Amino acid sequence: MELKGTIKLITEPTKVSDKLTKQQMVLTIDQDTKYPQNIAVEFMNKNIDILKKHQAGEKVSVGINLRGNEYNGKYYNNIVGWKV
Repeated sequence: MELKGTIKLITEPTKVSDKLTKQQMVLTIDQDTKYPQNIAVEFMNKNIDILKKHQAGEKVSVGINLRGNEYNGKYYNNIVGWKV
């Protein structure tokens, strides 16, 4: 899947464990509508390097995967980026 929009912000990397580091890009989509949406896209491990080339205000197209899981009867979704 792909999301197109403008980068609102890129967070600092967060080390979750020895094997996992995450960083978020917040992408504003539907910017020219009455209700623009800010979508947080997570990048993990080696894909964090992709974000170094980009900055807030830039219009981009982001390749994403939707991931979901269940924990204690509740369901959680993640949007994971792999290409900008």
